Amino acid sequence: MHKRLEKLLQQVENNISVQYILSSFGESLNSTNKFLFAACIADKTGSTMQILSDWYEKGKPLKDDYFKEMGLNMEQPEIEAEFAKHNAWKEKTKLRGTPTVLVNGYQLPESYKIEDLQYFTDLEF
Repeated sequence: MHKRLEKLLQQVENNISVQYILSSFGESLNSTNKFLFAACIADKTGSTMQILSDWYEKGKPLKDDYFKEMGLNMEQPEIEAEFAKHNAWKEKTKLRGTPTVLVNGYQLPESYKIEDLQYFTDLEF
C-alpha cells in the first residue's frame, strides 16, 4: 500500500494529504511503532515518507534491529505521546483492518482502489 500511495502522490503532485496511523494488533509490534515515531521525530529534513519507504522496503523484515544503528533517543516523551494518540484513534474508530484507507473520514468503498483518488483531486467541496 505504501508504494501505491507514493505513486499516487507523484501522480497528483502531492495535491492530496496522506496521514498514516501506526498501530499494531499485538504488543510484540508496539516497539516497532515507537521506533518509527522516534525516527520521524529525529528527522529534521521532513522526509517522513522516505523513512517509511525505507522501512517498508528493507527494514520491515528486520523489525527493531533495523533501527539499532540510527542511535535514536527512545526516552523522548514525544514518542509515548504519539504512540498514545495513535492507539486512542484506533480505539475510538474501532477499525481493525490494515491497511484501512479513509477519505475525509470515511472508509474507501470496496468498489474503488486507492489509485482512483487521482480523479477526485480537482473537485471543489
